[in-house]
Parts: sequence; structure tokens; C-alpha cells
Amino acid sequence: MIFKQIYRCMKNYGSRRLTFKQTVCIVPMRFKFGTMTYEGERHQQKMRLSDVAKAAGVSEGTVSLALNDKPGVSPVTRQRVLDAVKRLGYIPNLYAQRLATRCTNTIGLVVTDIDNPFFSSLTNRIHDYAREAGYGLMLALSKNRIELEDEVINNFISNRLDGVIVIPAVDDRDSFSVFESLQEHKIPFVFCASYYPAFPWQCVMTDLEQGSYLITKYLIDLGHRDIRFISSTDVDAIPFIERNRGFLRAYKDAGLVPPRNPVIRCKATDFASGYNGTKKLLSEARPTAIMSINDVLALGAYKAIRELGMNVPSDISLVGYDDVIFSSLGDVPLTTVRQDTEEIAHESVHLLTEQIRTHSFSKTIVRLRPEIIVRASTGPRERARE
Repeated sequence: MIFKQIYRCMKNYGSRRLTFKQTVCIVPMRFKFGTMTYEGERHQQKMRLSDVAKAAGVSEGTVSLALNDKPGVSPVTRQRVLDAVKRLGYIPNLYAQRLATRCTNTIGLVVTDIDNPFFSSLTNRIHDYAREAGYGLMLALSKNRIELEDEVINNFISNRLDGVIVIPAVDDRDSFSVFESLQEHKIPFVFCASYYPAFPWQCVMTDLEQGSYLITKYLIDLGHRDIRFISSTDVDAIPFIERNRGFLRAYKDAGLVPPRNPVIRCKATDFASGYNGTKKLLSEARPTAIMSINDVLALGAYKAIRELGMNVPSDISLVGYDDVIFSSLGDVPLTTVRQDTEEIAHESVHLLTEQIRTHSFSKTIVRLRPEIIVRASTGPRERARE
């Protein structure tokens, strides 16, 4: 229909341009009808703050106060402004707002790896709580590389974000200048799920040591003595340090000596590394139980155990850490330690927004309680193995 109307207009007006009085924004446009070509302009109406003020019957200043949720506007007037905005399709000029308020209403999130379902779940929940608090979320991946983490944080600083949540990389970090730069620019930040031991700062995380202690104690109580721990080569990273500390403490409290060389170090913490690491382990030893630094490694270990003709848990008990969604699926659901991503995300966003609001900084580490989730992958040791 619209093409027929344009064609009729072209016949009636010849080569004259079509114009509309209400035009504000002009966009070039080209139409072709058979051998005839029309080059004209498409016109779109762009609403301004003054249009909203006129439609709502208030001043432009009142519209600005209402849209920025500032005091001095009654609920009835605010709603009238919002109705006018919706009716007119008005889109605020965010750049102008930022210049006026010196706020972006955006927080940055640095994530190490969203392929791991634990971090993707955590990211999703941080997004939800940030939005609930009135903030947009700018997401960047560090890929567990320090130089990339520095790059994205410097980008957040350049964009003058209101605050930053950092899930630290596991690589060794020699310099903390990027975090000092955040402080210099008065941009609040919070570590999430882990932290750098040499740079104490506010962090929200699960009590990883306690979780590892509880799951190791659970296996010891089932009669297991030869328990092996699949981990990563990043022995100086907090996720390994604290889990390993809990593992050893459980043996000590039980009056037992852990097996010689109990830790299997994998180059990565993915499925393939769990699979390959377990195959290598079982070619050299036959433990009665295997625990893992995360669920993804544990699922790789499960595949290796089955391929070698053994069963879980009758031959080897197997436990993970995190309680990602895949842990409860499969033929043998995985016993694991739950990290509550909902609580971690909520507390991280809350602490960051409080820092933004109060312009205060803290070095407190908030440790959340882990929970043991017992499923079918663990059972009593059926026979002693010397």
C-alpha cells in the first residue's frame, strides 16, 4: 500500500520533493519502481523534553526531576510525566544526562569465564540485581588473563562507570595499579567469588575452605581414607588455596594422614582436563574417592571412570564443587558443595551500590555459608584397599 501511495505522489508531483511539516529528523531513502527511480527523504519525528513537558502540562525542569526520580515531584505529577513519555515514545538523551548528573547509572562486571555454568549463573543474577537497583550492566571477559583484566577495567574507568564488580583471574598478578587507579578515580569496586591475597579489599564469596572441609569430612565419615583432589595448576589462587586448606584440615581433625601427593593438578578447570587428569590418576593409583575443585572437572572425571570399566559410587565415590545445573542430571547425579549464586550476586550488588551511595570503601571479606548436596555419586567404602 505504501509503495502505491508513493508512486501516485511521484506521478502527481513529478520531480518535486515530498515534505511534511512535522519533520524533525531527515534520513535519505531510495525507491525503485521498474525503470523509474525516486530519491527522496524519509522523515521521522524526534520527541524533545519540551514536547513531553507540553503533553504533561508541566515545566521542562519538572520532567527532568520526574525522569531522574528526584524529590520535589508529587506521585501524581510523576505518573503524568511517565504517561506522556510512553505516549510520545520519548527516549532520554543519556549522554546529556551523564554530563548533567556525572552518573552513568551503569556498573561494570569483569568475568573470567562464562563457559563455566557457575560463572554464567552468577553473571545472570548480578545482571538481575543490578537492574533491580536501577543500574545497567556492562559485561567484559578477562579469560583468566591479567593483561585483559587490566584492559577492561581501564575501559570501565574511561567510561566513568559508577562502580565495578570483579571476578578475579586466577593468573599470578604482580601489579595492582589498575585497582589503585579505580581508587584514584573514586570508582567503587567489589571482588566477587574470590580475591587477590596480596590486595585485601571488599569481597563477597563462599567460605571455600569450609565447603571443602565439610565434603572431605563427609567422605571420611563414609570410611574413605584414600581421597584424591583434582585441582588446577594455579596453586597461588584463592580458589585452590582455600579448598586445599579445607581438604587437609578435615584429615587433621579426623586424626588421619592424607595420601601421598593427593592433589592432581590440571592445566585448566574444564571437562577435558577432568577427564584426562582422572585417566592419568587411575593409571597410577586406585583411590576410593575423588573430589574436584568444581563440578565441570568432576563430570570429566566421571566419564574417565566409566570408560575404565569402573562404577560410581561402588568402585569410586565422586564429589564436585559449585552445584551447577548439570550436577543433578545424568545417570548418577553428583554429590557436591553448593555455592549460592543468588546470594553471592545479591550481596555483591548491594555492597557496591552502598559504596556508590555513601562514597565509602571497605576491605571486609564477606564469606557465605556453603551447603553439602548429597546425591547418588557417593557411598560407603565397600572394601579396604591397602
